Amino acid sequence: MPTLESFGSYGYWIVFLISFFESLVFVGSFIPGSPIIIFYGFLASTGYLSFVDLIIITSLGAILGDGASFFLGKKGQKFFHEKNFLLNTKYLESSQRFFAKHGNKSIFWARFVGVIKPVIPFVAGLSAMKTRRFVFWNVASGIVWSVVHVGIGFYFGSALKAIEVWTTRLGLTVFVFSLFFIFLWFAIKKGEKAWEYTTGFVHSTGWTFVNSFPVRWFYHKFPRLYVFIQNRLKKDRFVGLPLTLISVAILIVLLSFFDLIKDVLISNAVVAMDTKIENLLVIFRDSFLVKVFLWITAFGEAQVIVSMVLVSTALFWLWRRRFYIMSLWVSVLGSAASAYVVKNLVNRIRPGGDIPVYTEHYFSFPSGHSALTMTLLGFLVYCIWRNFSTWKIRVNSFFLAGAIILLVGFSRLYLGVHFLSDVLGGYLLGFFWVLVGISISEWLIIRSIRRGGETLVAEIRDEIIVKNQKPWLKVVTVFIIIAEVFFASSFMANFRPIFNVVSQTTERQIVVRDISDPLFEKYIPKFPEDLTGDYRAPLNFLVVASDDDSFLQAVNQAGWLSADPVNAVTFAKMINSYWRGTAYPEAPLTPLFWHGKANDYAFEKTVEGEYGARYQARFWKTNIATEDGGYVYVGVAGFDTGVEYGLFRKLSDDLDISRDQLFKDLLAIKAVSSYERKIFVDNTKGKFFESGKYQTDGKAYVLYLQ
Repeated sequence: MPTLESFGSYGYWIVFLISFFESLVFVGSFIPGSPIIIFYGFLASTGYLSFVDLIIITSLGAILGDGASFFLGKKGQKFFHEKNFLLNTKYLESSQRFFAKHGNKSIFWARFVGVIKPVIPFVAGLSAMKTRRFVFWNVASGIVWSVVHVGIGFYFGSALKAIEVWTTRLGLTVFVFSLFFIFLWFAIKKGEKAWEYTTGFVHSTGWTFVNSFPVRWFYHKFPRLYVFIQNRLKKDRFVGLPLTLISVAILIVLLSFFDLIKDVLISNAVVAMDTKIENLLVIFRDSFLVKVFLWITAFGEAQVIVSMVLVSTALFWLWRRRFYIMSLWVSVLGSAASAYVVKNLVNRIRPGGDIPVYTEHYFSFPSGHSALTMTLLGFLVYCIWRNFSTWKIRVNSFFLAGAIILLVGFSRLYLGVHFLSDVLGGYLLGFFWVLVGISISEWLIIRSIRRGGETLVAEIRDEIIVKNQKPWLKVVTVFIIIAEVFFASSFMANFRPIFNVVSQTTERQIVVRDISDPLFEKYIPKFPEDLTGDYRAPLNFLVVASDDDSFLQAVNQAGWLSADPVNAVTFAKMINSYWRGTAYPEAPLTPLFWHGKANDYAFEKTVEGEYGARYQARFWKTNIATEDGGYVYVGVAGFDTGVEYGLFRKLSDDLDISRDQLFKDLLAIKAVSSYERKIFVDNTKGKFFESGKYQTDGKAYVLYLQ
């Protein structure tokens, strides 16, 4: 971004070229032009460039780029031949029919879809779209596209303070749900045509493949094997295409599940990642969100699952879909039993200490809540897709079930009662039993159809199911569903588990006589880690204080400010301070991990006269105490020399500058009662925790605070 800003008035030429080449066929798919246009709109809000001039120039570039693509398409018809595999004349004819019907809308809306944006004008030229029509929609869409993208950047720059106010956790939650419903709306409106197009493309591709020369050669060479494969792809029998697809899916799920078990048992990297993610989520824990996710996680409790299974069984019986009952019970009971067995085989302990919000007394892997929710809702979605032809009903059921499954899994992580691999294992196990239930159902349905029996099996369409039933059946169905919703919501609202009372401040398990004793170091991992588990810069502080308040007070009085927590509001403040060139002395610091736990405290001190330069330090509370009642804190200090791109810190390769500065500041206010400077690691060089390299003399300060 500073590079783009440094071009000055030449930025107009950059904007023109970016707009042109992003719209040019074959080239535009690889050019991320839209973010750059938005960025220049942001610069226009600061008076750096003219807002009106930017719109004119970007519009001109976009219009000319699409025009060039259209011209190339006009000249490209001669490359299409009947024998050409890629450029076959039948594709040209189908595209011409498409543009005769949808050409106007395609030219306009494709402008806003990055991947196909440069392709549609080219295809329009190939399809012999009238030039007059193309020019009109090209100019209209080019102007609208320019106004939207430049306007977004301009509005963002002008309304940044309003964004800071609204980007709280609640605001972000509302934003995520808004995106979800927008995506759902598009899936309902456009998804059916996309699904038909995709299935049609797969069928035509398969037909082309079957009639290709290699397949015909294979048929004449190995006729029996060909017939066997052909029978495996027939849709009118369960042992044909249904069993083939289900078998492939089951194989993939089982391989993934067993591979995940192996990683949980023997991979230190997976275990370390699980621990770090749990500790990271603790940082973002909020009392209101804890209540919300307690309500959500109760959906996976046995009482709710059993009640939903019973209600589903009753509805299947009433609506004469009894062949689903056995499949449902087999899949749910199988999911519960297999989760219980695997828990006992793996014997993984749940997250401990103060991480879990409430207490769970059984083993951790896999998550039973995730497995049962996936099994039950996955099977019910299958039943809806099998029995209802209305696309809106199908899509809504899929998205609703998917959202609940993901939220239940995430609630287990947010509440600290499971690791990430536990939830993923639960999803895989649950999906396996969904496939088992589908297998049983499909076998029963196809067997009934082949016997020429029940018409209700063959005619599975919503209009037949609903319209031909008696009114009392509809009333009973509504009553049962309302009763289940009332029971489930009441149970979830009154879910009161045994809350965890363990806190980090009271967890002091190790007592040492003197932290200067070499034996003490065996309790101290010397290197913090990043989220991926890679070692970073070594510790250079060992501090003993009477309690947390005295430790915080000493560092703050030494002139080191406590860094703000990492959240959306502080992130926006950090971006704003960079663009406006103002100071933000309490800017958040990237979390580091020590002993699997994110840093408890972060401090920083700005350097006067040097924009962006600051001393910074991260400290962790340990579970170690001294015999005289002091508590031990460990930390690492570093020095930032400036800021790159508004987000990334330029770090000094000398790790000892900030260490010595913090020590001098604590001495200056007489906060240190005694100290020692000792060799803690080898005099070494290595990779720093964010970027670049570090070097240190390997010494650490051992401080006893007043």
